[in-house]
Amino acid sequence: MTRIGRVWLGLGVLGLLRSLFDLAAWQVLRPSMPVVANLLGIRPLQARLFPQLFAHLTKVKIAEAILSVAVGVAAYHFLRLAPWSRVALQAICWSALAYVVSFALLWAAIWTKISAGTLVDPSLSDPSNARFVLFAGVAVCTALATGLAVMIASLRSAQIRDAFESARG
Repeated sequence: MTRIGRVWLGLGVLGLLRSLFDLAAWQVLRPSMPVVANLLGIRPLQARLFPQLFAHLTKVKIAEAILSVAVGVAAYHFLRLAPWSRVALQAICWSALAYVVSFALLWAAIWTKISAGTLVDPSLSDPSNARFVLFAGVAVCTALATGLAVMIASLRSAQIRDAFESARG
């Protein structure tokens, strides 16, 4: 039980630190993005997409930071056996599982097309590498999904429910 709480507490702290670092880096890099785009040789189509993509980056990173704090708070209270935190961690696990499965499906769709040579110029990618990347990505997502499923089952188990009930009484 403490492993689940510690894992989510660690992920909350790491997520917050990553979001804050990304915000700081973005504040430094934002003024120089036109120069970076020129150095990278970005084509006109990409030049139109990048500003739209980056227009909301600050808001997205702030939302990630807030979500990371919420995860950390729920995990901390889970370790203190607050009854609401078990349900909150279940919701977090279900949300993470939905995200991992969706990402795995997107990953498989994209890398299947890349390995078939239909998404990018075949001279730019080696099909054998694309198949390896496809397999590796799906394997990582399967491992993450399995871990999340085990966490959900543990959080729903009678043993953990009883621990929270005895802490309340």
